[in-house]
Amino acid sequence: MKYKLKIEVIGVKASLFLLAKKGNAVDELSWIDSRDLAEKILENIEALFVKNHISIKNISEVVFDCDSPYYKKKKSASFGLENENSKGKCGFTSWQIGEMTAKTLNYCLRNKAEWF
Repeated sequence: MKYKLKIEVIGVKASLFLLAKKGNAVDELSWIDSRDLAEKILENIEALFVKNHISIKNISEVVFDCDSPYYKKKKSASFGLENENSKGKCGFTSWQIGEMTAKTLNYCLRNKAEWF
């Protein structure tokens, strides 16, 4: 069975969701991001996979989302970012780490990286 992996950062809460074909969550792993997302994200992805007896080969796509207003505007190609209030939202570094992790894993999945 193929799943989607969703990486989400809302405020300081980081979450991983294993999603079935129809988008419903099969399992979730969440933790508080203490400015250590780069150190925790891959080990938590591995923990989610081990718990569900799957591997990266069971993943069809990795998606990312966060509550940063800058991220939302970037996705919609809007301008006027200088007036956004981002207090208590996903920080820039967490956004970048989450998005880069998703893009890197998707690249490897698409190109069937041999070291996977």
